[in-house]
Amino acid sequence: MNIKLMTLSIILLTLVSWSGCNNQNNKEKNEATQKENVSQQSIDKTDTVEQTKSNENSNKLENIVHDANGVENEETSLYNSLESSPSNIMLGKSYLTLNSRLHLDLMPSPEPDHKPSLFINISLVDRTDNSIPEDLSVDKIYLIQDTTINEVAVEKVFNKSNSEKLILNYNGPKLDTKKKVDIVLELSLEGEIYRISQRAQKIMVTH
Repeated sequence: MNIKLMTLSIILLTLVSWSGCNNQNNKEKNEATQKENVSQQSIDKTDTVEQTKSNENSNKLENIVHDANGVENEETSLYNSLESSPSNIMLGKSYLTLNSRLHLDLMPSPEPDHKPSLFINISLVDRTDNSIPEDLSVDKIYLIQDTTINEVAVEKVFNKSNSEKLILNYNGPKLDTKKKVDIVLELSLEGEIYRISQRAQKIMVTH
């Protein structure tokens, strides 16, 4: 009887010891797995950050390339739009065209603070002698030299006749007098915007 009890006790102790070892091994395995998961998550996060940085740099590079090539650039888009403006437009019964003159007066002036400025004189003319719509608004003047765009305010507008408007600006931008200028006039009528152009205009200089 005592022998049986001793044998049973030994078996129980063995089982308890084995269970404890097994639990310890499982705990160690779980801890190792958790460490591995944390390490992998850290690696994945680092990879994600690096990929994001790479994408950002790629986008910046693309933007630089686009700007250099004149693609998807706001100023270039405006330039292309202005350069595609027609030299004549039809508004109702009016067939409109431009007759422009650019003049730079370099004559000496008695005024001490006098600075030479470009005088812009633009006639908007109906070639069919029909009346220009009364509510036609003259909004902007663009002067383009090479690829440089100069937006100029409209200072005065006169109705010389029913078929001709005179648009003036007395303080135009400083331009290279040896190079020709493209002139674009921006108009609006009943909420619609129109542009009309006159190409390769010389700057007349008075010395």
